[in-house]
Amino acid sequence: MTPDTILRWHRELVAWKWEYSERRQKLGRPPVSKKTTELLLCMARENPTWGHDRLQGALANLGHKLADATVANILREHGIEPAPECRRQTTWHAFLKALGMFWPPSVSPPLRSGPREVLETPVQLPAQAEPQMAPPAWVN
Repeated sequence: MTPDTILRWHRELVAWKWEYSERRQKLGRPPVSKKTTELLLCMARENPTWGHDRLQGALANLGHKLADATVANILREHGIEPAPECRRQTTWHAFLKALGMFWPPSVSPPLRSGPREVLETPVQLPAQAEPQMAPPAWVN
């Protein structure tokens, strides 16, 4: 054993003591949890007309804090296109399903095909009620 060996051991011991690698925090934002990602994807599939801003707001109401850009990145990673590029015209099927009035495909919803119906009698509007109190003297 030489003095150089003892000095090397001392250097390694001091370096090991002051390393702090186990106490060092990781850099960057924490990753989005799998539970939050699954919830986001479920909401995006159930509401195809919602954009990433609205999805981010809905998640915030549920207590999940994400930026709208993060929501857009997650949707893009999973192949869900953003709302501005979604189909702009709502189909009858999607509209009636959103209202809870879904007709099976074999039955067509009732549509008017003829000319507009004209009312035979005019609609009578109720007469305005007279004021209950007389106006103050300074109004006259």
